[in-house]
Amino acid sequence: MDSQLTPLPSHLLSSVRINWHITSWCNYSCQYCPVMVFHQRSRSGETQAHAFDYHPVGEWLGAIRKFDFQKIHLKISGGEPFLDRNRFRELLIGLSRMDHVRVGVDTNGYWDPAYFKEVDKSKMWVNVAFHPTQRPLEEFLPNLL
Repeated sequence: MDSQLTPLPSHLLSSVRINWHITSWCNYSCQYCPVMVFHQRSRSGETQAHAFDYHPVGEWLGAIRKFDFQKIHLKISGGEPFLDRNRFRELLIGLSRMDHVRVGVDTNGYWDPAYFKEVDKSKMWVNVAFHPTQRPLEEFLPNLL
């Protein structure tokens, strides 16, 4: 058996993939989920932290700019990242202005597309999870559009 590692393809050497668990806030309460919160509070009533509680959006954007890679693939998850109606849009707009950043968001489809119309979605994707115990399909499908 050859003990040498297979090298990465050259086009990956100048890129990085970052997974960012931005929040534990969630609008669902799935029994199988390890995120034991509902909205901004835990089941015990304690306030749940969010990444923006520690640093403002501008500081997060500044930190991402410091990564010295030609391509950054940033995957944002939670909880439900779209629950933050105050700062998440600002973050997505800032990230969309960075030519070398591609953003993916794990979500349950909790958003208002009109609220995010200013976000350049050409470098974004969403991974939308359907939770049949939390929302009927008839309510879920319209948000996919």
